[in-house]
Order: sequence, then C-alpha cells, then structure tokens
Amino acid sequence: MKWTARDWRQFIAIIFLALANIPLSVAFFWAQYTVHFAPDNDFAFWLGIAAGSLIAIDIIGLSAILGRRTFRFKVGENEMEASGEEAERVMEQAE
Repeated sequence: MKWTARDWRQFIAIIFLALANIPLSVAFFWAQYTVHFAPDNDFAFWLGIAAGSLIAIDIIGLSAILGRRTFRFKVGENEMEASGEEAERVMEQAE
C-alpha cells in the first residue's frame, strides 16, 4: 500500500510538531529553573508561561492530526461514509 500525498503531509506535520516541542521544553525548563532561584525575574516567568502555552497548543495540534479519521466503504451500489467519533463506532461494529 502506497502513501498518498495527504498521508505524507500528515506525517511531515506530525514530525515538525513533535520536533517543535524539544526547544520549547528546554525554554520551559530554563524558565522554571530561573524562576525557582530568582522569583523576581519577570522575563523568565513570562517566558515560561509562553513556552507552556505553545507546548499545549502543539499537543492539541498533534491530537487533531492523529485523531482525524475518515472511513469510506463501498459494497456493490451501497456506500457508507463515517468520520470522527462516528468512524470509530462504525469500525468497532465491523469487527
């Protein structure tokens, strides 16, 4: 089975989103470490808030890519299409 262009785009998006969390995690750790030893450092505090927010957005993006499912069945002239949570229910019923 060959990958379609959409599969490749999703794969590349997943890789980039996963790799984006590495420097964000380093910045988040540095900010927490700095605020722990110098609580009056406002720059480190806001950097930590920003890095944590970006990590959360990144994880939501990953879940959106991985959670998107669409199934299409065609048997003879009958066709069935399901997407999202409905698709998972259809696949569970088919098993």
